[in-house]
Amino acid sequence: MKRRFSFLRASFALLIALSGCGPFIPSDSTATDSSLVTIECRDAADVRQSVLMLLRSGQGKDISIGSDGSFLQITAAFTPIYTPSERFAHILEDLNHVNGVIHVDVVENRRPIRQNF
Repeated sequence: MKRRFSFLRASFALLIALSGCGPFIPSDSTATDSSLVTIECRDAADVRQSVLMLLRSGQGKDISIGSDGSFLQITAAFTPIYTPSERFAHILEDLNHVNGVIHVDVVENRRPIRQNF
C-alpha cells in the first residue's frame, strides 16, 4: 500500500512539473521591433516590379498590394533580425528614388509578422 502511494505522489509531482514546461513563446518585444513600410506609387508594371524587387532584396515580409484606381499601395514588414538598419535605410532611399513612387511611409508594426517567402 505504501509503495502505491509513493508511486502516485511521484507521478503527481512529475505531472505538475511537466505542466509547467510548455513551449517557449517569445515576448511581444520582437513584434514591436518591426517596421511597416507603405509605398504609394503609380500602377505601372515597371514601377511595381522595381518596388517589389527592392522590398524582397531586404527580405521584406507580409508584402501586400492594394489598388486604388491608377495608384498602388504596397506594404511590407521589416525586422532588424533579417534586415540590418543600414540596409533598411538604403532600401528606403532607393524606394524614394524609383521613378513613379509618390510617397514612402514607415511606421512601427503592431501586428505579428507572418513569414511569407
